[in-house]
Amino acid sequence: MGVSLTVIDEDSATYACVVNEFATVQWFQCAETFLGQLKDPTVPAVIVADVRLPGMDGVELVQRLRDLGHSAAVVLVCEDADVATAVDAIRHGADDFLEKPISHSMLVNRIRRLLRDKKPQKLVEPK
Repeated sequence: MGVSLTVIDEDSATYACVVNEFATVQWFQCAETFLGQLKDPTVPAVIVADVRLPGMDGVELVQRLRDLGHSAAVVLVCEDADVATAVDAIRHGADDFLEKPISHSMLVNRIRRLLRDKKPQKLVEPK
């Protein structure tokens, strides 16, 4: 099976940027919907999520994923990013943080680098 990538963003532009670059790409518009389907034993290798999501924001999503033992690489993106938000995201377990608008090549290269450098594992039961 190919690379599994999940994009969580209200704006379809991020999804459109990567959909033809990777074997399996899912798109969700909110974190809660994505988390609801994590009962499925397959886990995405990389998650790209906007910081500013309706309901649960991207930083909260990363924290929840890490609390669940989810080891996927996470890239957070934000249109109006500031240093404090980026630092908070990394402290909570995000692997990368990019400011929108993101160039196609930059996003694809970051995802490929994470796939190469980090070996994601399947979801493990929380302790």
